[in-house]
Amino acid sequence: VRHVVSRCAAFFCAAALGAHGTTGQWWAVGAATTLVAGTVGATIGLGRALLRARIRTHRHADDARLIGHHDDTLGAVILDVPERLVYAVAGRPPTVVLSRPALFSLDSDQLAVILAHERAHLAGRHHLVLALSAALARIMP
Repeated sequence: VRHVVSRCAAFFCAAALGAHGTTGQWWAVGAATTLVAGTVGATIGLGRALLRARIRTHRHADDARLIGHHDDTLGAVILDVPERLVYAVAGRPPTVVLSRPALFSLDSDQLAVILAHERAHLAGRHHLVLALSAALARIMP
């Protein structure tokens, strides 16, 4: 593969320097310009999408902490909503959110496992993988 790539790069550089005539030189310069413009555009789009995801995630964590109340023993924010919910939200600080119905439906061992699971998501930075894949899907549908 390295041999093929180096040969292609050499051919492209030769074309850009005019070794294959003026038409080849224009094609090489046009292709390089298009490649650079596309890379810059994709990088800017990816950066903007990641920044928007970060802002949205931090706002969600702030809202959860504002609406719910922090339980020091669990190390989680408890929400009074009708659904059973347990999830982790990255932010500063990262937050594990737990609804009251979920809290009441779990015994202590189940609760410990679920909280450890959500904390593992945060420690493993799974939110970054999700944000990156969503951002890539957004800029390159």
